[in-house]
Amino acid sequence: MSKTTTQETVADAIEENQTETVQIDPAIRALAEQQASDENESTVSFVESTVKTYLADTLRGQEPWIETSGVTDRQLTIDADPALEQLIAATATVNGEEDADSFVVKTLCEAIGLDVDERELPIGGLEEMNELVVATTENEACPHETRDEVVQAALERRLL
Repeated sequence: MSKTTTQETVADAIEENQTETVQIDPAIRALAEQQASDENESTVSFVESTVKTYLADTLRGQEPWIETSGVTDRQLTIDADPALEQLIAATATVNGEEDADSFVVKTLCEAIGLDVDERELPIGGLEEMNELVVATTENEACPHETRDEVVQAALERRLL
């Protein structure tokens, strides 16, 4: 049984005791990995620098806190001609899907390689930032209650 690239990255990082993992939305995780690759940077370094920048900017008041969507269900609205809608609905039924929208979302996720169950993301430097992250989550003005939400919000701000 072979590991996925993400599982190997997480396993290698944990083995080296350099990182911890957080649970975030799979699409945000995939975008972070893609952006890190585009910038010729490791995902761990990319996430670490993103979180540090987010914390520094928000704690200094240079940027507002952002509400994070958290782990979400994939959503898509289909607006197609009647014949195509009927074909999609029929194919969804044959494939055991509840409705055409969920069938299209599942098919698109598979086509782009998005594993909707893969939520783990390695992050380096979390121990160094732990006091700031804890202080952030305890701050009443901050909408984040967990370190996972802090990481998710930092990545959303940079990527979206």
